[in-house]
Amino acid sequence: MTAPRRLACLVFLIVAELSLASCTSTHTPASSESAPAGDFTLAATPTSVSLAQGASSPISVSVAAVNGLTGNVSIAISGLPSGISVSPQSPFSVAVGASVSVTLAAAASAPLGPVSLNLQGSQGSLNHTATEALTISPMPNFSVAIQPGSVGITQGGTSQPVSVAVTPLNAFTGNVAISLVGLPPGVSASSGNSFNVAAGGSQSVTFTAASSAAPGTVNVMLQATNGSLSHSAGATLQVQAALLPDFDLAVLPGLVAITQGQSSHPISVAVTGINGFTSDVAVAVSGLPAGVTASPSILTVPAGSSSPVTFYVPSNTPAGAATLTFTGTGDSITHSATATIQTLTDPVFSVTYFDTTVTTSFPDETLRIVNPGIQSTTVTAGDLCANIYVFDASQELEECCSCPVTANGSLALSVTDNLTSNPDNGVAIASGTIAVIPGSGSCDPTNPVAAPNLAVWGTHIAPGVSRTGAVNAAVVETRAEDLTLNGNELTELASLCSMIVANDSGFGICSCTGEVTDGARTVARK
Repeated sequence: MTAPRRLACLVFLIVAELSLASCTSTHTPASSESAPAGDFTLAATPTSVSLAQGASSPISVSVAAVNGLTGNVSIAISGLPSGISVSPQSPFSVAVGASVSVTLAAAASAPLGPVSLNLQGSQGSLNHTATEALTISPMPNFSVAIQPGSVGITQGGTSQPVSVAVTPLNAFTGNVAISLVGLPPGVSASSGNSFNVAAGGSQSVTFTAASSAAPGTVNVMLQATNGSLSHSAGATLQVQAALLPDFDLAVLPGLVAITQGQSSHPISVAVTGINGFTSDVAVAVSGLPAGVTASPSILTVPAGSSSPVTFYVPSNTPAGAATLTFTGTGDSITHSATATIQTLTDPVFSVTYFDTTVTTSFPDETLRIVNPGIQSTTVTAGDLCANIYVFDASQELEECCSCPVTANGSLALSVTDNLTSNPDNGVAIASGTIAVIPGSGSCDPTNPVAAPNLAVWGTHIAPGVSRTGAVNAAVVETRAEDLTLNGNELTELASLCSMIVANDSGFGICSCTGEVTDGARTVARK
């Protein structure tokens, strides 16, 4: 065997001996080595929660053991905003290897938005954390409304429908309980006073009023509730009086003047239907003076038409005024109207013509008014009034005045000096008419009270030219024409005079300063 081969064999034997020794020996660990320490892990599930104001939601907090840890872990939650509470209250304990349900609750006032909650778990010197993402959203809510906000209803009728609507807010769901408050007696709702409306829905409501429901306006309120949520809305309800058929009765004109022994011009009794009234109306006349008759005394007037009535006054009927009442009845409805009848001893409207185109060398025209012993009362020999109205050639009223005439006396008025000297347009009146209305009581041309009786004469100057070219004229005094003045004429004349007195500042007011004869005496009237 060569030397190299002997060296190789020696090395092999040494290595083999070492390997055998390592396989059969025992390892003793160092005294400083020990087993791993126990621990835990902390988790919250789900890791993100969305919570509405006024609502609550649970999360699960769990503790898991690491390396055989046992016992309890104390959990504290921090970062809670105002209005957010937890149950059980923080801190609380969780056994290692277990979990606890924790409820997060948000008050209605909790601030909106995202927040991050921190969960801190501790046991002795061991500490671990977990986070919880919390988002506060608005509280589910609703609004209630009634449209239209004003409702009209007639006694005995039904209103147009109104709509009661519930609008959801912030994902609100469910039904809302509605209560009607404030309905007046005799008024009912088709839905009743209580009903439900689902979120996003509406309810149609009509109101019915009994015929006995009192007219007027009230406020009707809607009270809407769902749990702790409550809202209200209001509407105006007007109960209107029923439009019952009716009629109006009128007598035109309202004043009729009749001379003794004569008949009046017809007056008109008119019936106007209201709210569909179409029936006939029976009209009766009452209040006639003794001896005075109406034709007809009872008449039937259809709605929408009129009927004439005339009156006859016997010659022995005393002068004076009386109020007549016309009573109309139709369909159990009664109305009345009045008129005044004035009994006259003679015509009260006297007219004279005058012409002032000829003034040179001829006497002035005059209006002579005589009171032949007529007294205004039976106690005192008072005066009558000559209510005088001067018209120009176009029949426009230019002047007016009232002149007292003593019983048994007379008054002569100059046409140019007293009656036509103050026209409201400043232009002298060349020709026209003069109306004289005998009256009693206060002398006021704007409110004449017709009464018997004056005699009126007037001059009429008829100018002419002779064959030689000389101007001449015949002056004749004649009694004025007697005419009857009806109520419309009297009223219109008084109104025109009143306008002159009120608006013309004295212009258009004639004078009473003519020559006055009282019995045998003649005086100048001042």
